[in-house]
Amino acid sequence: MKNASLITAAAIVIIANAFALVHAALNRTGPPEAEIVLTERELRHWAPSPKDEDSGVDLHLQWVQLSIDEANPTPDSQRDYQRRRARRAFVALEFDGDAWHAWAESHRAAASTSSHLVATDADTDAGRLRARHPDRTRVIILPVALLFNQHQKLASSRGIRDVPDTIHVPLPFSNRFRPASPTYRVHLRYGSALEPWITGIDMP
Repeated sequence: MKNASLITAAAIVIIANAFALVHAALNRTGPPEAEIVLTERELRHWAPSPKDEDSGVDLHLQWVQLSIDEANPTPDSQRDYQRRRARRAFVALEFDGDAWHAWAESHRAAASTSSHLVATDADTDAGRLRARHPDRTRVIILPVALLFNQHQKLASSRGIRDVPDTIHVPLPFSNRFRPASPTYRVHLRYGSALEPWITGIDMP
């Protein structure tokens, strides 16, 4: 019985790993959905604790969150927004565009260190969203759970849930983060499944 349990557990691990490899391969098949270069402002690296047994390196996606006031909802739409359940959707994050520059103009104290990514639009259809934001070097599209207002528009990026915001840094790129550099540029490519992988890292 014990041997059978071990065999079953091993089989589950093998199947899961095989599925992950196939999924990754399919994601990278065909032309990339987006190719973008982000900095340490948009992809934060937190060095693991010396006591942490996990030696892997992860980067965490950061973006500017517009406040409720900046989104200008009406009292009725805000109440409706708060009542709605999150829905499966997609969000467009624009890098260093008009939305960020407008935000930076009114938040000058924070602008120098903040992410230049801003959630500018959302839709339940990724293709439709991409059609509205065709620049694949400035806009990335991510699958999320999202709260819409009564007009089915993104009322505030505070309504974004379950963002896939962790990007694993594989070897040999991860070696460049030991010791961590304060500045870097990360070349990302997003595939057909809207999942990223790192194609290069620039460090001074």
